[in-house]
Order: sequence, then C-alpha cells, then structure tokens
Amino acid sequence: LQTAKHKSATEKMKTEIRLLPIPVANLSFRQNYAWYSLMLEFHYKNWKTSLLEKYTKQHIPSESSLRKHYIDNNFNNVMDRVRREVAYNKIWISIDETIDPVGRFVANVVI
Repeated sequence: LQTAKHKSATEKMKTEIRLLPIPVANLSFRQNYAWYSLMLEFHYKNWKTSLLEKYTKQHIPSESSLRKHYIDNNFNNVMDRVRREVAYNKIWISIDETIDPVGRFVANVVI
C-alpha cells in the first residue's frame, strides 16, 4: 500500500536497531537466561540502561522489548529442556516466589 501510514511504517522498519547483535535463535540457554535475569534486575532495581550501554557499547533494549521478544523464547527453551530430561515420565513442578534479604524477588523451582 502507498498510504502515508504504510510508508512511515516501512521507513521505521528499515531504521530499527536489532535488539541484540546476534539473532535470538543463536543464543545459548545460558545467554537467554542471562538476558532475562538482567531484564528482571532492571525492572526491580530501576537501573538505567545507559550504564550498561556505556560499558558494552551496545544498544540495550527496554524492559518492554525484552519481555515481548525474549520471555516466550526462554520459556520454550526451558520447557523443551525439561521435556528432554524427563522424556515420557510424569513430572511435577512447584514454583515458590519469595523476597530475599536485599529485596529482590526470587523464584525457586523444583522439578
């Protein structure tokens, strides 16, 4: 379509910065988990991304972008790993959320 709205959306897509320097599919489980953990730290401590951008010289996505683009992938990776480990056996999962002495939210998972 050639409407102004579609043209501006097309231009925006051309100039968007990739959230990470490499595609999410190429990240290992630990790297994905590290990004997710980092996002939680930003949320709960309200840290500024400018500090991380300064030292890594990389664009750090907002908490919202991390949630939209990485949470589902991390969840699926973890569940696939659990399925591979337990194969066809029945599993039981318990999650307990608490707050540590520093005030951070901690989730303990037992499988």
